[in-house]
Amino acid sequence: MTAFEQVYETTIVVLYRYAFGFLGNRSDAEDAVSESCLHVFRRYGNRTDAAELKALLFAATRNAAIDRLRRKHPLPLLHDCAAHEEDPETQDMRELLSRLPSDERELISLKYMSELSFREVGELTGINEHTVQSRIYAILDKMRLLYVKNDKGDRS
Repeated sequence: MTAFEQVYETTIVVLYRYAFGFLGNRSDAEDAVSESCLHVFRRYGNRTDAAELKALLFAATRNAAIDRLRRKHPLPLLHDCAAHEEDPETQDMRELLSRLPSDERELISLKYMSELSFREVGELTGINEHTVQSRIYAILDKMRLLYVKNDKGDRS
């Protein structure tokens, strides 16, 4: 098995979660991941450094997602999940995420949906690891405040 195949096998689900969190629907996420994997395979498939290939896949997926957003009007985050399939807490979380700016959604998506470390998020975004950590904690605080407001019936 080649290095690319190994990285693909261990990263594909995480890439999909990342693209889904970024784009907000299954079809676009699948297309973005497919395009990015094909691009990286064609250009860099012969590389043997797994960390480098993983970083290339995330960067290509991010670029493919941004290209899709530019071609379309941005969709609300995770809009295509059927409400009846979710419990109220999941619906609340999706609503909170949809109210965040795209750069904040991206950090949350990389950290929690793609389950990357602060260091990995920093490498992918070009942001210092400690800055990533403090930004994510600030975003989580913001989300808590929004949740408390929503819980009190203030849907502003």
